Amino acid sequence: MFFDFGVAGSGKVFYFDNLSVFTLSQIDLPVSFESATVDYSVSDFGGDASSYSADPVDATNHVMKTVKTNGAQTWAGTTIGGANGFATVLPQTGAPKMTIRVYSPAAGLDIKLKLEEHGDGTHSVETDVMTTKAGQVGDADV
Repeated sequence: MFFDFGVAGSGKVFYFDNLSVFTLSQIDLPVSFESATVDYSVSDFGGDASSYSADPVDATNHVMKTVKTNGAQTWAGTTIGGANGFATVLPQTGAPKMTIRVYSPAAGLDIKLKLEEHGDGTHSVETDVMTTKAGQVGDADV
């Protein structure tokens, strides 16, 4: 640690405590974006830009904010799960149900949800859900 780095000593006093070093754990369901010890890395493609953010409805809640930037591809999106995917293999058979909370700028926008096997993109399931609310949170159940 370098306190007041680049400045000659002047007698300033600093206190520090509770230094920790830890490895982030692999993401798993449910994804809440609330744990400081989980790797919530995402990978954007086709012109999306995502960032960890405060919920626009409840500032005490954390969310992933995704912007489909001007000029983004029609197929632009965001992959959740980081380089190693999810810690638990997610079911793709037996009629699994997925629920996601979405804050959308408009109603009637198509949200494609795709569940893909880590390491083998040929094993996947996907569905489309339309947003039902504008400027507020809506739940999508598939």
